Amino acid sequence: MASHVADAALPLICPRCTLPLRDDGTTLCPECGLPIGRTRNGPVLRSPLGWVLTSYAGVGQRLGALAIDLFLLDFVTGLVQRYWLGVRGFSSAKLDMYIDPQRLLILLTLSFVYFVALEASPKQGTLGKMTFGIIVMDETNNRISPQRAALRYAGRLLALAIFPASVWMLTTRVRRQSLHDALTRTQVVNRRYLPQAPPEHPAPKRGA
Repeated sequence: MASHVADAALPLICPRCTLPLRDDGTTLCPECGLPIGRTRNGPVLRSPLGWVLTSYAGVGQRLGALAIDLFLLDFVTGLVQRYWLGVRGFSSAKLDMYIDPQRLLILLTLSFVYFVALEASPKQGTLGKMTFGIIVMDETNNRISPQRAALRYAGRLLALAIFPASVWMLTTRVRRQSLHDALTRTQVVNRRYLPQAPPEHPAPKRGA
C-alpha cells in the first residue's frame, strides 16, 4: 500500500509534448492528444497502439548497472593490454595503472563501442542494464539511434566528471534523468512494465 501511495504521488508528464497533466481522470493529453492514464505501478502513458510505458528506472538500478558495465570494461581492457599488446606486470597495489595513457585510451575506445552498439541495438541496453531489467528509450518511447547513443556516451563522460550532481538529478527529476539523459532527451525505464501489444484478432471466416 505504501508503494502504491508513493507512486500515485508522482506527477503525470506527457512524453510527447512534456506537458504537466492534471491527475483528474483525464484520458487524453489536452496539448497533443496522447492517450494517458494511471495504474498501481505509477504514471502510465498509453500509445495509440496499446503499448504502456511506466516506472522509470531507480537510482539503485542505474548505479548497479553502471558498476557491472565498468567492471566488465576494466576486465576486458586488462586482457587487451596483457595478451594483445603484451603489457605485463600489473599489480593491484599500483594505482597509477589506471591513469596510464595507453590503458585509458583502450578503455575509452572499448566503452564507446560497447555503450553505443548495445544501447542502439534491439536490446536497448548494456549487459548491466539487462541484468537489472532496464532499457534506454528516447522521450517519445522509441529505440534510440546510433547517433543519439554516441551523443549519450559523450554526455555520460561529463556526467561521471560531476558524479554527485548527476546522482542528485536522478533523485529529483520527474523522469529520473541524469545529466546525459537530459542532454540527449533519453530516459531509462523498466522493461517489465512494457507489456506486449495485444494480439491481433483473426479475421472471421466467410460464411461464419
